[in-house]
Amino acid sequence: MKLLELVQQKFGVTMVRRTIAKYRMQLGIEGSSERKKNYKLERG
Repeated sequence: MKLLELVQQKFGVTMVRRTIAKYRMQLGIEGSSERKKNYKLERG
């Protein structure tokens, strides 16, 4: 399940993708493309 969906279900609020991206940056969580690149590099 996507982060946006989890937040909406757990807290009952509606958020837009930009809001999720902002908080992801503040928490130091990379975007999906960066996570995929890093995963591929780690797996060899």
